[in-house]
Amino acid sequence: MQRLMWVVGVWCLLALGAVWAVAQPVGTGARPVPDHVLLSWTGNPATTQTISWRTDTTVTSGLVEYSMGITLTAGHRVTATKADFTTDLGTAHLFTATLTGLTPNTAYVYHVGDGTQWSDTHTFHTANPQAGSFQFLVFGDSQSGIPDQVNYEPWRTTVQHAFAKHPHARFLINMGDLVEVGQSGAHWNAWFEAAHGVIDTIPEMAVQGNHETYRPNIAAHSLDAGKPVNFSAQFPLPQNGPAELQGQVYSYDYGNVHFAVLDSQEEEEQPVSGDILAVQQRWLDADLAVSQARWKLVLFHKTPYYTKASRANEAIKAAFCPIIEKYHANLVFNGHDHSISRTYAIAHDTLMARPSQGTIYLTTGRSGNKAYPDLTKKYWNTFCYNPQDQPVYLLVTVEGTTLTVTTYKQDETLVDTFTIDQTKDIDSDTALYPPPNTSWVQFAQPILAVYGNLLSPTMIYHAPLLRDGVWYVDAQAFAAYLGATLTPQGDTAIIAMAGKSIVIPASQLLMDRGTLLLSADGLKALGFSSTFHAENNILSVVK
Repeated sequence: MQRLMWVVGVWCLLALGAVWAVAQPVGTGARPVPDHVLLSWTGNPATTQTISWRTDTTVTSGLVEYSMGITLTAGHRVTATKADFTTDLGTAHLFTATLTGLTPNTAYVYHVGDGTQWSDTHTFHTANPQAGSFQFLVFGDSQSGIPDQVNYEPWRTTVQHAFAKHPHARFLINMGDLVEVGQSGAHWNAWFEAAHGVIDTIPEMAVQGNHETYRPNIAAHSLDAGKPVNFSAQFPLPQNGPAELQGQVYSYDYGNVHFAVLDSQEEEEQPVSGDILAVQQRWLDADLAVSQARWKLVLFHKTPYYTKASRANEAIKAAFCPIIEKYHANLVFNGHDHSISRTYAIAHDTLMARPSQGTIYLTTGRSGNKAYPDLTKKYWNTFCYNPQDQPVYLLVTVEGTTLTVTTYKQDETLVDTFTIDQTKDIDSDTALYPPPNTSWVQFAQPILAVYGNLLSPTMIYHAPLLRDGVWYVDAQAFAAYLGATLTPQGDTAIIAMAGKSIVIPASQLLMDRGTLLLSADGLKALGFSSTFHAENNILSVVK
C-alpha cells in the first residue's frame, strides 16, 4: 500500500468558502496494465498523433503498436518516453509517444503497453489539412464542485452522451476546471475514468482553469494555488507557447481554423510565476499576426464578459481583449462562470452590429456537477442560459465560411443554436442590434451599470452625473444593488458592506436635487473602478 500523503482533517477551500473534510485515498490506482490513455496533438494533426498513458512503477518501458485501418495488424511500433508522476496518492509512471509520418485523413488502430501488458485497442483518425467542414466538441467546467466529493458521474454522462450522439467529432476541448482540486490524484483518477472510450479515440486539447492550480496546504488547513503541475504532466500539448508557460499556452491549426489557447490564472499563479499576462500578450500578438486561417478562435478559462452577479475579470480583459480584437478573432471561448452565454460582437468594449466589426465572447456552461444560482444576463449579452437542471455541451460545426455552435443539455435537449456567416457578414444575433429596451440610443441621459447589470431608467434613482470632470453615481442605489446599506452622517456617509463599515468623506460626496451622490474616487476607495463608455452612454462600475 502506498504511504498516505494526506491526513484526515478539515481544510477550508479559500476560493469557494467551502469546507473540505479530506478523504483517505489508498494508492495511486495505477496497475501494470495501462490506463488513462489519452490522445492529443503536439505536432501537425494531419501527420502526427501524440498518445499518453499511465502505469504503476513496476512498468519501466512503453510502446505504441499501430497500423492503418480498424483492425490491428503487425504494423509499426514506437517507443515511448517515461516520467515519474507523483500526486498525493504516490508515484506512478506516465508514458508519452508521438507517432509521425502518418497519412492525412486516415483511420488508424493502436494499443499501448510494454510488449506484455497491453491496453484495449483504440482507433484515431488523422486530420484532413484541406478540411473545410468538420465538427468538434466543447465542454465547460467538469469539476465535482466539492473537494471531498469526488463525483464525476455528471461529467461521465455528459462526455459519453456527447460522443455517442456525435461520433464524427474530430476532437474535444475542455475549457478548464476539469477537476475540483488540481493536485488531487483521486480527482484526476475519476475524471480520466469517466472519459474512457472518448479521450482515447479523439484528441483532447484541454484548457487549464484556476482549479487546476489548487493544492493542499496541510499546515495551513487550506488550499494554496500555484503551477498546474498535474495538468501539465498529464496533457501533452503543443510546446509553442512562451517558455515559462509551455503546455499552458499554445496554438494549433485544424483545417481552416486557428486555435490560440491562453492561461487566465494570473491571480493563482502570480506568487510562483510572476506576471504571466505580459508574456502572453507578446506571444498572442505574434501568434495571431501570422495566422492565415479563415477562422481564428481564442480559448481561455476566465471570461472577460462574465455573467456572475459580482465577479469580474478586468485584468484578463485588459490584457487579452485588445490583442484579440486587433486581429479580429471571430470567437472567444471561455469557462469559469458555468453559464451558456454570448455577447454581441465587441471591439474596445463597444457593442458592434456585425461579426466582422468585433469579437464574440462565448461562455461554455458546465459539463460536470457544479452549478451557480447567481448568473445574470448583462447588457453585453445577446443570450444567457443558466444550466442549473443538468450539464450541457457544445457542438461546433465549421463549414467553409459558416461556423455554428449548437448547445445541448446532457439528455440531448436543444438549448441554443448560433451561426456566424462570414460571406454575408451576419450572425444569428445580428437582428438584435441595437439591444432592445437597453439601447443607449433610447436614453436621454447616462445610465449606470454595476457588474454589467443596467439599473433600469424606470426605477427611482439619480442618473450618473458628470460634474467638473468627475463622475458621480446615486449612492443609495449603488449600495442597494450591492446589498449594502448607506447612512448619511453629517457631511459624511457610512456604507456597511461585507461585514465592514467604511466612512465616506465629504470630499467624495455630492448632493444634487436631494440625492446623495458618490464620486469615482469614492468608488475607488471601496475597491471599484468606473469607466464611461460615451458610445453606449453607460457608466460601468466593477470591482
